Amino acid sequence: MMNSRHTKIISKIFLTIALLAVTVAVRADEALQTFLEQTLTTARNKNDLPAVAALIQIDGKTAAIAADGFRAHGHMEPATIDDRWHIGSNTKALTATMIARLVEQGVMRFEDTLADSFPAFAKNMDPGYRNITITQLLSHTAGLPSLTDDSEFPQFEDLIESVPSIRAQRIAVARSYLAMQPTSATGSFKYSNLGYIIAGAIADGTNRQDLGGSHQGTGLYSARHKKCWICCARILWQVGPTARS
Repeated sequence: MMNSRHTKIISKIFLTIALLAVTVAVRADEALQTFLEQTLTTARNKNDLPAVAALIQIDGKTAAIAADGFRAHGHMEPATIDDRWHIGSNTKALTATMIARLVEQGVMRFEDTLADSFPAFAKNMDPGYRNITITQLLSHTAGLPSLTDDSEFPQFEDLIESVPSIRAQRIAVARSYLAMQPTSATGSFKYSNLGYIIAGAIADGTNRQDLGGSHQGTGLYSARHKKCWICCARILWQVGPTARS
């Protein structure tokens, strides 16, 4: 995972690019490309980053895209725009946005509970989780384990390695961890990676009978829902090479 310093630096870089892109939007793509490349080089050198990449979109079209730096400190293999980047917990913002879109479309509700969302195994859930809502999953107030400590990973890894597909892994995680007791008071903030995995499982299964979806047979599952989820899933699972050695 990125440390907080790098997260803040990269946030500032993207904010700078976004603000400056507005002022240069009338330039030709070639000028934007030069601007972006120079901005990334300056930001990387100033902040001692191994690599950084960004793009500028205007009216939904990519006007410039660039990567600058190397795949790891001490190694000379350059990072490219074709690399997969480890974007860490930025995936939480993507997941929350995707779920908000599904709420707008009426496919999901923020008030949906875990028992409603997973009827296939609701009876096996710890009672403390049954009435937890999607809002609580997304706001880190569901009482779930943090899954941030090294001691927590072996159990998690054993679980997902026993399941063949990513979609099934999310369901397996929900089924297993929701059968355990909450590790903190529900309604109180405790950062958790599990909340977003489970929220993603709910979004993925809203109209799939084999996952016990809460909207089976309602006709709410649409091409827009499918497209939205596929796009987010592609981003969520792009983890890659850029890191310190």
